[in-house]
Amino acid sequence: MANNIAVFIAVEPEHGRPVALARLSDAGILRIAALAAIETAKGRAAEAERRDVLLGEICTAEARHLEEYLHRYVPGLNSGPTSVQ
Repeated sequence: MANNIAVFIAVEPEHGRPVALARLSDAGILRIAALAAIETAKGRAAEAERRDVLLGEICTAEARHLEEYLHRYVPGLNSGPTSVQ
């Protein structure tokens, strides 16, 4: 079974539900978005660890799980660049 994976661009109004404006499934865009998500999660984990060691460990584990899932589901993520430019 093939996986359908996409990045959505959405508007989140102050009141109400988010509205999807665009759905992008281009492999290059997916790789860039996945790498950005991984870097963001790792950055949040590092910041959390500076405030609280236990919280940092939890956030680091979550970042690691995110990275594992994205490597599994985003086509070509293992073969692309290792960071976002």
